[in-house]
Amino acid sequence: MLACGEQAEAGRWSSWVKCEEHEGIKSCVARNVCWDVTSRTLRVFDSSDQDVSFTTYLAAKYPPYSTPEEALVVDGSAGECEGCVFLKGVYGLVGRYFAHNRGHVLGDEVWAMFQALSLWGMEEEYRNMQVILHEDALNADVFEFVNARPVWTVGTVINQHGGFLCMETVVFGLAHLGYALGHSCGDGRSVTCRPKFLPPFQVNVRRFRLLAMELHGISERARPEVAQVVVTRKGRKALNPVRLVNTEEVVAAVKSLGVAVLVADWSTMSSKEQLALMSRTDVLVSLPGSDTMNAIWMPWDRSLVTPCRIYMDGRVDEGNETEIWFRYIHNVTRWCGFDRSRDVERVKGESHMRVPVEVVKALVGEQLGRLSDKGYVLPSVPSGGEGRKP
Repeated sequence: MLACGEQAEAGRWSSWVKCEEHEGIKSCVARNVCWDVTSRTLRVFDSSDQDVSFTTYLAAKYPPYSTPEEALVVDGSAGECEGCVFLKGVYGLVGRYFAHNRGHVLGDEVWAMFQALSLWGMEEEYRNMQVILHEDALNADVFEFVNARPVWTVGTVINQHGGFLCMETVVFGLAHLGYALGHSCGDGRSVTCRPKFLPPFQVNVRRFRLLAMELHGISERARPEVAQVVVTRKGRKALNPVRLVNTEEVVAAVKSLGVAVLVADWSTMSSKEQLALMSRTDVLVSLPGSDTMNAIWMPWDRSLVTPCRIYMDGRVDEGNETEIWFRYIHNVTRWCGFDRSRDVERVKGESHMRVPVEVVKALVGEQLGRLSDKGYVLPSVPSGGEGRKP
Protein backbone atom coordinates (compact mmCIF):
# COMPACT_ATOMS: atom_id res chain seq x y z
CA MET A 1 0.00 0.00 0.00
CA LEU A 2 1.32 3.44 -0.91
CA ALA A 3 1.72 5.99 1.87
CA CYS A 4 0.04 9.39 1.92
CA GLY A 5 1.73 11.56 -0.70
CA GLU A 6 3.08 8.72 -2.86
CA GLN A 7 1.85 8.49 -6.44
CA ALA A 8 -0.53 5.87 -7.73
CA GLU A 9 -0.12 4.42 -11.20
CA ALA A 10 -1.31 6.73 -13.97
CA GLY A 11 -4.46 5.71 -15.79
CA ARG A 12 -8.04 6.61 -16.56
CA TRP A 13 -9.91 7.50 -13.41
CA SER A 14 -13.42 8.58 -12.49
CA SER A 15 -14.37 10.71 -9.53
CA TRP A 16 -17.12 10.78 -6.97
CA VAL A 17 -18.26 13.29 -4.37
CA LYS A 18 -20.46 12.62 -1.33
CA CYS A 19 -21.86 15.49 0.75
CA GLU A 20 -24.09 16.33 3.67
CA GLU A 21 -25.84 19.69 3.68
CA HIS A 22 -26.83 22.09 6.46
CA GLU A 23 -28.56 25.40 5.76
CA GLY A 24 -27.61 25.14 2.10
CA ILE A 25 -23.85 24.58 2.67
CA LYS A 26 -22.16 21.25 1.98
CA SER A 27 -19.51 19.22 3.85
CA CYS A 28 -18.00 16.59 1.58
CA VAL A 29 -15.59 13.79 0.85
CA ALA A 30 -14.34 13.25 -2.71
CA ARG A 31 -12.36 10.62 -4.55
CA ASN A 32 -9.89 11.13 -7.40
CA VAL A 33 -10.18 14.90 -7.81
CA CYS A 34 -7.72 17.70 -8.54
CA TRP A 35 -7.45 21.04 -6.74
CA ASP A 36 -6.58 24.12 -8.78
CA VAL A 37 -5.25 26.41 -6.07
CA THR A 38 -5.19 29.59 -8.17
CA SER A 39 -8.84 29.40 -9.20
CA ARG A 40 -9.92 27.84 -5.88
CA THR A 41 -11.61 25.05 -7.83
CA LEU A 42 -11.87 21.32 -7.20
CA ARG A 43 -12.06 19.43 -10.53
CA VAL A 44 -14.31 16.38 -10.59
CA PHE A 45 -13.86 13.98 -13.52
CA ASP A 46 -16.26 11.80 -15.51
CA SER A 47 -19.18 12.83 -13.29
CA SER A 48 -21.94 12.87 -15.90
CA ASP A 49 -24.11 10.74 -13.64
CA GLN A 50 -23.74 13.11 -10.68
CA ASP A 51 -24.77 16.70 -10.05
CA VAL A 52 -21.53 17.79 -8.42
CA SER A 53 -21.15 21.44 -9.39
CA PHE A 54 -21.57 23.69 -6.37
CA THR A 55 -19.78 26.12 -4.07
CA THR A 56 -18.91 25.47 -0.42
CA TYR A 57 -16.56 26.95 2.18
CA LEU A 58 -13.16 25.78 3.38
CA ALA A 59 -13.28 27.39 6.83
CA ALA A 60 -15.63 26.75 9.75
CA LYS A 61 -17.53 29.91 8.91
CA TYR A 62 -20.04 30.92 6.29
CA PRO A 63 -21.64 34.08 4.88
CA PRO A 64 -21.83 36.76 6.17
CA TYR A 65 -18.74 35.85 8.21
CA SER A 66 -16.74 34.39 5.31
CA THR A 67 -15.17 36.09 2.30
CA PRO A 68 -15.25 35.10 -1.40
CA GLU A 69 -11.61 34.02 -1.11
CA GLU A 70 -12.66 31.31 1.35
CA ALA A 71 -15.12 29.72 -1.07
CA LEU A 72 -14.30 26.49 -2.91
CA VAL A 73 -15.91 25.85 -6.29
CA VAL A 74 -16.55 22.19 -7.08
CA ASP A 75 -16.62 21.79 -10.85
CA GLY A 76 -18.22 18.61 -12.19
CA SER A 77 -17.72 19.46 -15.85
CA ALA A 78 -14.05 18.47 -16.14
CA GLY A 79 -14.69 15.45 -18.38
CA GLU A 80 -12.33 12.50 -18.33
CA CYS A 81 -8.95 12.51 -16.66
CA GLU A 82 -6.64 10.60 -18.99
CA GLY A 83 -3.21 9.93 -17.51
CA CYS A 84 -3.91 11.70 -14.22
CA VAL A 85 -1.65 10.77 -11.29
CA PHE A 86 -3.36 11.02 -7.90
CA LEU A 87 -1.46 11.21 -4.63
CA LYS A 88 -2.44 8.35 -2.36
CA GLY A 89 -3.93 8.83 1.08
CA VAL A 90 -6.41 11.21 2.69
CA TYR A 91 -6.12 15.00 2.44
CA GLY A 92 -8.02 17.65 4.38
CA LEU A 93 -8.55 21.21 3.14
CA VAL A 94 -8.77 23.60 6.08
CA GLY A 95 -9.61 27.29 5.78
CA ARG A 96 -8.38 29.63 8.50
CA TYR A 97 -10.84 31.15 10.95
CA PHE A 98 -8.94 33.21 13.56
CA ALA A 99 -5.46 31.83 13.03
CA HIS A 100 -3.55 34.06 15.46
CA ASN A 101 -5.60 32.65 18.36
CA ARG A 102 -4.53 29.10 19.28
CA GLY A 103 -7.83 28.36 20.98
CA HIS A 104 -9.69 29.14 17.78
CA VAL A 105 -7.26 27.00 15.79
CA LEU A 106 -8.07 24.10 18.10
CA GLY A 107 -11.83 24.63 18.00
CA ASP A 108 -12.43 25.99 14.52
CA GLU A 109 -9.81 24.11 12.53
CA VAL A 110 -8.54 20.98 14.32
CA TRP A 111 -11.92 20.08 15.84
CA ALA A 112 -13.84 21.12 12.70
CA MET A 113 -11.82 18.75 10.53
CA PHE A 114 -12.39 15.94 13.05
CA GLN A 115 -16.12 16.51 12.74
CA ALA A 116 -15.86 16.49 8.95
CA LEU A 117 -14.08 13.13 9.13
CA SER A 118 -16.69 11.80 11.55
CA LEU A 119 -19.38 12.25 8.89
CA TRP A 120 -17.81 9.46 6.87
CA GLY A 121 -16.52 7.23 9.67
CA MET A 122 -12.97 8.37 8.94
CA GLU A 123 -11.87 9.67 12.36
CA GLU A 124 -8.98 7.20 12.56
CA GLU A 125 -7.55 8.65 9.34
CA TYR A 126 -6.81 11.93 11.14
CA ARG A 127 -3.55 10.67 12.61
CA ASN A 128 -1.86 10.28 9.22
CA MET A 129 -3.90 12.40 6.83
CA GLN A 130 -2.28 15.37 5.11
CA VAL A 131 -3.72 18.62 6.43
CA ILE A 132 -3.54 21.55 3.99
CA LEU A 133 -4.13 25.04 5.37
CA HIS A 134 -5.63 27.40 2.86
CA GLU A 135 -3.45 30.31 3.94
CA ASP A 136 -0.29 30.50 6.04
CA ALA A 137 0.96 28.11 8.71
CA LEU A 138 0.37 30.37 11.74
CA ASN A 139 -0.16 28.16 14.81
CA ALA A 140 -0.25 25.07 12.59
CA ASP A 141 1.44 23.09 15.38
CA VAL A 142 -1.94 22.92 17.16
CA PHE A 143 -2.77 20.11 14.71
CA GLU A 144 -0.11 18.04 16.51
CA PHE A 145 -2.76 17.12 19.08
CA VAL A 146 -4.26 14.65 16.60
CA ASN A 147 -2.06 14.60 13.50
CA ALA A 148 1.46 13.28 13.12
CA ARG A 149 2.34 14.81 9.73
CA PRO A 150 3.83 18.26 9.01
CA VAL A 151 1.03 20.57 7.87
CA TRP A 152 1.06 21.84 4.31
CA THR A 153 -0.07 25.27 3.16
CA VAL A 154 -1.14 26.65 -0.20
CA GLY A 155 2.50 27.65 -0.62
CA THR A 156 3.53 24.00 -0.25
CA VAL A 157 1.10 22.97 -2.97
CA ILE A 158 2.33 25.71 -5.32
CA ASN A 159 6.03 25.02 -4.68
CA GLN A 160 5.88 21.23 -4.80
CA HIS A 161 2.98 20.59 -7.18
CA GLY A 162 2.70 23.69 -9.34
CA GLY A 163 -0.55 24.77 -7.75
CA PHE A 164 -2.49 21.79 -9.16
CA LEU A 165 -2.83 18.89 -6.73
CA CYS A 166 -4.54 15.61 -7.61
CA MET A 167 -5.61 13.58 -4.57
CA GLU A 168 -7.01 10.11 -4.08
CA THR A 169 -9.28 11.17 -1.19
CA VAL A 170 -10.01 14.67 0.11
CA VAL A 171 -12.30 15.96 2.86
CA PHE A 172 -13.51 19.57 2.69
CA GLY A 173 -16.27 21.99 3.66
CA LEU A 174 -16.01 22.94 7.35
CA ALA A 175 -18.81 25.49 7.65
CA HIS A 176 -21.05 24.77 10.67
CA LEU A 177 -18.55 22.18 11.98
CA GLY A 178 -16.34 24.31 14.23
CA TYR A 179 -16.57 25.57 17.78
CA ALA A 180 -17.52 29.24 17.38
CA LEU A 181 -20.38 28.91 14.92
CA GLY A 182 -21.07 25.19 15.20
CA HIS A 183 -23.50 25.63 18.10
CA SER A 184 -24.90 28.99 16.95
CA CYS A 185 -28.16 29.56 15.12
CA GLY A 186 -31.37 31.56 15.30
CA ASP A 187 -32.23 29.72 18.52
CA GLY A 188 -29.08 31.05 20.23
CA ARG A 189 -26.13 28.87 21.23
CA SER A 190 -27.07 25.29 21.89
CA VAL A 191 -26.33 21.74 20.76
CA THR A 192 -29.72 21.92 19.05
CA CYS A 193 -28.02 24.17 16.48
CA ARG A 194 -25.62 21.44 15.36
CA PRO A 195 -26.12 19.91 11.93
CA LYS A 196 -28.37 16.88 12.34
CA PHE A 197 -26.04 14.70 10.29
CA LEU A 198 -23.26 14.95 12.89
CA PRO A 199 -22.83 12.39 15.65
CA PRO A 200 -23.94 13.70 19.07
CA PHE A 201 -21.59 16.36 20.47
CA GLN A 202 -20.70 14.39 23.59
CA VAL A 203 -19.90 11.31 21.49
CA ASN A 204 -17.60 13.25 19.19
CA VAL A 205 -15.79 14.92 22.12
CA ARG A 206 -15.01 11.54 23.66
CA ARG A 207 -13.72 10.21 20.32
CA PHE A 208 -11.64 13.33 19.69
CA ARG A 209 -10.00 13.14 23.11
CA LEU A 210 -9.31 9.41 22.77
CA LEU A 211 -7.78 9.91 19.32
CA ALA A 212 -5.32 12.48 20.71
CA MET A 213 -4.40 10.41 23.75
CA GLU A 214 -3.79 7.26 21.70
CA LEU A 215 -1.63 9.18 19.21
CA HIS A 216 0.61 10.44 22.02
CA GLY A 217 0.60 7.27 24.13
CA ILE A 218 -1.21 8.87 27.08
CA SER A 219 -3.37 6.60 29.23
CA GLU A 220 -6.27 7.28 31.56
CA ARG A 221 -5.84 7.11 35.32
CA ALA A 222 -6.53 3.57 36.44
CA ARG A 223 -8.05 4.56 39.80
CA PRO A 224 -9.06 7.69 41.76
CA GLU A 225 -6.13 9.80 42.90
CA VAL A 226 -5.60 13.04 44.77
CA ALA A 227 -7.31 15.73 42.70
CA GLN A 228 -5.22 17.81 40.30
CA VAL A 229 -6.06 21.49 39.91
CA VAL A 230 -4.57 23.62 37.12
CA VAL A 231 -4.50 27.42 37.31
CA THR A 232 -3.73 29.16 34.01
CA ARG A 233 -1.41 32.14 33.67
CA LYS A 234 -1.21 34.41 30.65
CA GLY A 235 2.04 34.53 28.72
CA ARG A 236 3.75 37.81 27.91
CA LYS A 237 2.45 37.78 24.34
CA ALA A 238 -1.17 37.07 25.23
CA LEU A 239 -3.65 38.69 22.85
CA ASN A 240 -6.30 39.56 25.41
CA PRO A 241 -5.65 42.70 27.52
CA VAL A 242 -7.22 41.24 30.69
CA ARG A 243 -4.90 39.47 33.12
CA LEU A 244 -5.23 37.79 36.49
CA VAL A 245 -2.28 39.13 38.46
CA ASN A 246 -2.52 37.28 41.78
CA THR A 247 -2.09 33.78 40.39
CA GLU A 248 0.45 32.78 43.05
CA GLU A 249 -1.92 33.77 45.84
CA VAL A 250 -4.68 31.72 44.22
CA VAL A 251 -2.35 28.72 43.94
CA ALA A 252 -1.37 28.93 47.59
CA ALA A 253 -4.98 29.13 48.71
CA VAL A 254 -6.06 26.15 46.60
CA LYS A 255 -3.07 24.09 47.74
CA SER A 256 -4.28 24.45 51.29
CA LEU A 257 -7.24 22.27 50.30
CA GLY A 258 -4.84 19.32 50.15
CA VAL A 259 -4.71 18.85 46.39
CA ALA A 260 -2.02 18.99 43.70
CA VAL A 261 -1.94 22.43 42.08
CA LEU A 262 -0.05 23.30 38.91
CA VAL A 263 0.31 26.57 37.00
CA ALA A 264 0.01 26.40 33.20
CA ASP A 265 1.19 28.94 30.65
CA TRP A 266 0.14 27.34 27.36
CA SER A 267 2.58 29.49 25.38
CA THR A 268 5.52 27.61 26.96
CA MET A 269 4.17 24.08 26.42
CA SER A 270 4.04 21.74 23.43
CA SER A 271 0.73 20.24 22.34
CA LYS A 272 1.70 16.89 23.87
CA GLU A 273 2.63 18.55 27.19
CA GLN A 274 -0.70 20.37 27.28
CA LEU A 275 -2.58 17.16 26.50
CA ALA A 276 -0.69 15.15 29.12
CA LEU A 277 -1.41 17.77 31.77
CA MET A 278 -5.08 18.30 31.01
CA SER A 279 -5.88 14.61 30.57
CA ARG A 280 -5.30 14.24 34.32
CA THR A 281 -6.77 17.57 35.47
CA ASP A 282 -9.90 17.58 37.62
CA VAL A 283 -10.44 21.31 38.13
CA LEU A 284 -9.35 24.11 35.80
CA VAL A 285 -9.20 27.65 37.20
CA SER A 286 -8.95 30.15 34.38
CA LEU A 287 -10.24 33.40 33.04
CA PRO A 288 -12.64 32.72 30.17
CA GLY A 289 -11.40 32.76 26.60
CA SER A 290 -9.03 30.60 24.61
CA ASP A 291 -7.14 29.56 27.77
CA THR A 292 -10.08 27.31 28.63
CA MET A 293 -10.15 25.49 25.29
CA ASN A 294 -7.78 22.80 26.56
CA ALA A 295 -10.55 21.71 28.91
CA ILE A 296 -11.67 19.48 26.06
CA TRP A 297 -8.81 17.15 27.07
CA MET A 298 -9.97 16.83 30.71
CA PRO A 299 -11.59 13.59 31.87
CA TRP A 300 -15.36 13.57 31.50
CA ASP A 301 -17.58 15.60 33.88
CA ARG A 302 -14.78 17.52 35.56
CA SER A 303 -14.93 21.14 36.70
CA LEU A 304 -14.14 24.63 35.41
CA VAL A 305 -14.00 27.64 37.73
CA THR A 306 -13.97 30.79 35.62
CA PRO A 307 -13.87 34.29 37.10
CA CYS A 308 -15.31 36.76 34.59
CA ARG A 309 -13.07 39.10 32.63
CA ILE A 310 -13.62 42.77 33.43
CA TYR A 311 -12.45 45.15 30.71
CA MET A 312 -11.39 48.72 31.39
CA ASP A 313 -14.36 50.02 29.39
CA GLY A 314 -16.68 48.22 31.82
CA ARG A 315 -17.53 45.20 29.68
CA VAL A 316 -17.99 41.91 31.49
CA ASP A 317 -17.09 38.69 29.65
CA GLU A 318 -18.46 35.46 31.09
CA GLY A 319 -16.94 33.36 28.29
CA ASN A 320 -18.32 31.97 25.05
CA GLU A 321 -16.40 28.74 25.51
CA THR A 322 -18.41 27.56 28.49
CA GLU A 323 -21.68 28.62 26.88
CA ILE A 324 -20.99 26.94 23.55
CA TRP A 325 -19.08 23.84 24.66
CA PHE A 326 -18.14 23.03 28.20
CA ARG A 327 -21.52 23.19 29.91
CA TYR A 328 -22.35 20.02 27.97
CA ILE A 329 -19.36 17.97 29.12
CA HIS A 330 -18.15 19.47 32.43
CA ASN A 331 -19.47 21.33 35.46
CA VAL A 332 -18.91 25.07 35.01
CA THR A 333 -18.84 27.65 37.82
CA ARG A 334 -18.73 31.31 36.81
CA TRP A 335 -18.03 34.12 39.25
CA CYS A 336 -18.42 37.82 38.43
CA GLY A 337 -18.59 39.43 41.87
CA PHE A 338 -15.51 41.66 41.53
CA ASP A 339 -15.29 44.96 43.41
CA ARG A 340 -14.07 47.07 40.51
CA SER A 341 -12.59 49.82 42.68
CA ARG A 342 -10.57 47.25 44.62
CA ASP A 343 -9.97 44.32 42.30
CA VAL A 344 -9.52 45.87 38.83
CA GLU A 345 -6.66 48.19 37.84
CA ARG A 346 -5.59 49.69 34.52
CA VAL A 347 -1.89 49.09 33.77
CA LYS A 348 -0.39 50.17 30.43
CA GLY A 349 -3.65 49.68 28.59
CA GLU A 350 -4.39 46.33 30.20
CA SER A 351 -6.96 45.36 32.79
CA HIS A 352 -5.21 43.74 35.75
CA MET A 353 -7.57 41.81 38.02
CA ARG A 354 -7.11 40.36 41.47
CA VAL A 355 -9.61 37.64 42.26
CA PRO A 356 -10.41 37.24 46.00
CA VAL A 357 -8.49 34.10 46.95
CA GLU A 358 -11.00 32.94 49.56
CA VAL A 359 -13.72 33.04 46.91
CA VAL A 360 -11.69 30.87 44.55
CA LYS A 361 -10.78 28.52 47.38
CA ALA A 362 -14.44 28.08 48.30
CA LEU A 363 -15.54 27.52 44.68
CA VAL A 364 -12.78 24.97 44.06
CA GLY A 365 -13.59 23.29 47.38
CA GLU A 366 -17.22 22.85 46.31
CA GLN A 367 -16.11 21.21 43.09
CA LEU A 368 -13.67 18.92 44.87
CA GLY A 369 -16.55 17.75 47.03
CA ARG A 370 -18.65 17.01 43.95
CA LEU A 371 -15.82 15.08 42.30
CA SER A 372 -15.13 13.10 45.46
CA ASP A 373 -18.81 12.24 45.91
CA LYS A 374 -18.85 10.85 42.37
CA GLY A 375 -15.77 8.74 43.03
CA TYR A 376 -13.59 10.56 40.49
CA VAL A 377 -10.96 11.65 43.03
CA LEU A 378 -9.86 10.81 46.54
CA PRO A 379 -11.30 12.96 49.35
CA SER A 380 -9.05 15.96 49.91
CA VAL A 381 -7.34 16.61 53.25
CA PRO A 382 -6.99 20.37 53.85
CA SER A 383 -3.88 21.66 55.58
CA GLY A 384 -4.30 21.63 59.33
CA GLY A 385 -7.63 19.81 59.26
CA GLU A 386 -9.47 16.66 58.36
CA GLY A 387 -10.73 16.02 54.86
CA ARG A 388 -14.31 15.48 53.79
CA LYS A 389 -15.64 12.12 54.86
CA PRO A 390 -16.24 9.79 51.89
